[in-house]
Amino acid sequence: MKIMPGCFHITMKLTAAIYSTAFSNLCEHDIVLSSNGESLCMCEWNIPERIQASVRRLDATLEYGNDDILKSAAAQLDEYFTGRRKIFTLPLMIVGSPFMKRVWDACSSVPYGSTATYSDISRTLGMKMAARAVGNALGANSLSLFIPCHRIVAASGSGNYAGGSDTKLQLLNFENSHHYDLS
Repeated sequence: MKIMPGCFHITMKLTAAIYSTAFSNLCEHDIVLSSNGESLCMCEWNIPERIQASVRRLDATLEYGNDDILKSAAAQLDEYFTGRRKIFTLPLMIVGSPFMKRVWDACSSVPYGSTATYSDISRTLGMKMAARAVGNALGANSLSLFIPCHRIVAASGSGNYAGGSDTKLQLLNFENSHHYDLS
């Protein structure tokens, strides 16, 4: 019998924790964070369908607990939700197609307190007719807030968001109100 390299399938086990903040209470959802011990793998609104889709995409199982990455993620989210952090600095495990990664990278370049449209992102990628594909890639983002897809809006208004359009609007208003804080 010949064993082929790469034929073994190992599902990753991630440590996960629920993050609660006064802001997430306003939005009706807590946040589920997960880590592989070296990088943040998931920051999802606690909506069962979203969690299941991210776990499938990551090919992982979740075991609730805590580790240094999750503690750092929670601390950075605390700073973000109090207007004291504008850029996240944790290592991220980004899982997606090359196109998705390009979209998420372009999305990450949109500064705190600013927005861009789906069409802006598609033009940045040199694909001016790919606004819908950009939206689909943003919908698959498992690292909400850390990859700030809430900053990408439709030309006609707010657009869709994993945490709901009300949450997206609240995040945009929150960032806009803290945009010039120097604290």
